[in-house]
Amino acid sequence: MRTSRLLMHCAAQAVRQLHPICWLLSLALCLPLSTQALEGVIYRDGELVAPLSAFKGDAVPMNLRGASARQTLSIPVPHRLDIDQASLQLSFTNSIGVVEGSVLGIEFDQRPIAQLPLRGSKPRTNARMNLPLPEIAPGYYELAFEASQHYSSGCEDPTRASLWTKVDMQQSQLVAKAKLRRLNPVLSQLPQLVDPKLWTYYRLNVLTPPSLPTATVFEAGSLVSQGTALLLDYAPMGVQHQPLAQVDGKTRDRQANNTVLSGIDFSQVSAGDVVVLGTRDSLMPYLRQDELNRINQGYLAIFPRPDQPEYFVLLVAGNSEDQLLEASKALASGQLLLPYAERAQLDGLSLPKMHTRQARGLLMPDSERKHRFSEFGFRSTTMRGMGATGTQLMFWSQPDPFAPLKDTIDLEINAAYSPGMNSDSVLNILLNGRYESALALADPRGGRYERMKISIPYAHLQPGWNELLLVADMKPTFMGGECQPITDSHLHTTVFENSTIALNSRGDVTMLPDLDLLQRTGLPLAHEPDGQALRVALSSTSSGTLSAAWTLLGKLAQLNRNALVAADYSLNLAASDGDERSTLLVGVDSSLPPAVTERLQFPNLKQSKQQPQLQQEAQTEVSLSNMLIGLLPESWQNWFGLQQSEQLQRIYATAELNADFRRESAMLLMRDPEQKERSIVVVTSADSDKLAQDVAALVQFEPWSRIAGDTVLWSADSDRPGLVRSARLSKPVDEDSIGMQRSIGYFFTQHPMLFLLLVIVTLALLVLLTHYLLARRQLRRQHNPGD
Repeated sequence: MRTSRLLMHCAAQAVRQLHPICWLLSLALCLPLSTQALEGVIYRDGELVAPLSAFKGDAVPMNLRGASARQTLSIPVPHRLDIDQASLQLSFTNSIGVVEGSVLGIEFDQRPIAQLPLRGSKPRTNARMNLPLPEIAPGYYELAFEASQHYSSGCEDPTRASLWTKVDMQQSQLVAKAKLRRLNPVLSQLPQLVDPKLWTYYRLNVLTPPSLPTATVFEAGSLVSQGTALLLDYAPMGVQHQPLAQVDGKTRDRQANNTVLSGIDFSQVSAGDVVVLGTRDSLMPYLRQDELNRINQGYLAIFPRPDQPEYFVLLVAGNSEDQLLEASKALASGQLLLPYAERAQLDGLSLPKMHTRQARGLLMPDSERKHRFSEFGFRSTTMRGMGATGTQLMFWSQPDPFAPLKDTIDLEINAAYSPGMNSDSVLNILLNGRYESALALADPRGGRYERMKISIPYAHLQPGWNELLLVADMKPTFMGGECQPITDSHLHTTVFENSTIALNSRGDVTMLPDLDLLQRTGLPLAHEPDGQALRVALSSTSSGTLSAAWTLLGKLAQLNRNALVAADYSLNLAASDGDERSTLLVGVDSSLPPAVTERLQFPNLKQSKQQPQLQQEAQTEVSLSNMLIGLLPESWQNWFGLQQSEQLQRIYATAELNADFRRESAMLLMRDPEQKERSIVVVTSADSDKLAQDVAALVQFEPWSRIAGDTVLWSADSDRPGLVRSARLSKPVDEDSIGMQRSIGYFFTQHPMLFLLLVIVTLALLVLLTHYLLARRQLRRQHNPGD
């Protein structure tokens, strides 16, 4: 399931040794906060029921094979959740070949919870047991299943095929009664309050005073939304904007005794956490006077929400609009250590431009130096026994399809392994799930690798995040048999954090249009880590449009692993600071500028201009290089490794539809008509409220993973919520956009022998030219001896 793979990837980004979807239970347990229930989790008779497949990442049964087998799941206990009672309903099937004495043990946090007999005469078992979730502190805890299986009372072969037990991940369920705790928040608790473990779909309410200029509202809200999304890691988030509403004078006076937010009417604000943005003057009708007096610079404060104390209200303010934006940038940066207090004042902030892709401890390798594994969050790891779990390293890269073919990723592995391994034991190295190389663990006396060099072709990288996985496949010298035990406790392999990685090429070309690249990496919008090459523009300024833009920017920040603090936030596309920037344009279709709509696949949602590809075939290009290659005998072509280059000839249909697409929202990618090297991503709908609703559905895991091509249509209120339809309806960018110099370099890396031949011919011509010039000079001296 694609969603499961995405979640596994997301957990890896956080460099946690946790199961990828271990937080899904707590996401579901906060059902009152969510607008959409987690798939597979139901609320029934006051209880939340989560199948174990939510924690495993798929519905494939957990398979416990052999005489002794153990597998685990990671279960979260979030800070904000008060769990009254929790239990596990377990359903499993064992082999009919097991005999008395076979047992399935269940442990939680290394404490035995239950021991269930495995009977061949009764292979199917259902059991219920209590879990001590209410008794433990917030955090991640291991739920372990350990099977001890026998087929005889005498000597046994521990690898016998009939020794197995399968735990049903769909029928086995974790059931919990829980509610949110009342809050007394402080600023230092924000990472625990905005927690990816807490709920499936975090909705943030952003309230702004009507008197605050829309341009300031847009930029401040964009920054705060991104900062909040980064705290959620990869968990989806939706943002809802509302103008601040004021209570009457009597209500304000009455509420002033209990809260500094005495003038705000929360009755129309949706359930969830709240951010209030504003300057001191614009917030005067809404805050108590003593709180207003504290706003002299950039200002951050946090309080319980007056009407629903299980949520918080975060106040981001300033004495001026510039100070408000500074406070918003400080919150978005995610690097500040906030105090254990309700309030903090920001006297100054300086955020220099970022020139390398560096975000939250994860770096992009480049050709300048070797990077230690530790720079990517990797720690020295020891793998133990047969079937050991591998260790992984995550890094970000932007592969260039036109980079020289000789470019490589260079690894220097430092590792050690123990004695007693069989000669076929290896340390496998995989990139993005594909085998690349291996180190032999073949010396029966054990051994060590120091700076062992391994090269992987640069072309094997994928855009965005890449996973380098090292897995030790270890076997003992004696594999046992009947009445012979298999001992693997002595098998150890350690990979050290001082191993290095270097990338001998830095890609800067991407084939467009490609929305699949956007949904996986944030490119081309997040080309620079701090947003220097991005403009975000609105074609309309309603609350729905603001909500949609902020939700999308939160998703982009998560993909980028960094807030886009240097982006240009504009209320219209015409606003420009002269820099070349790709553009994210959000708004209803009727308000989009004509200069953009006339080039779109959908000029409006009542009309569509489409160029779908019908066929493609490879044809030999008509070029000088192909003509020269064709003149050579075939044997020479084979010896020099020459091959005439081919070009894909694509056949397109052209269609213009007059049809009503207004029941769906659209995401469209096109080249900027003014700046050919930049792109425009347009997100539009017929109505701003529908746009906000649809974008909130799109950023969830499964719909977002379906984005591809250059055109996406989707709707949150379709027959299947979040249904996404992707297509490619325009011609892709041609290779000639990379320029003559790069095209020539790319050609010769594909034909190195031709390059060698060209060098030889060039040298020969130089020799002949030198000989000719020397001969002429000698002849001239013979005719004119006095010269």
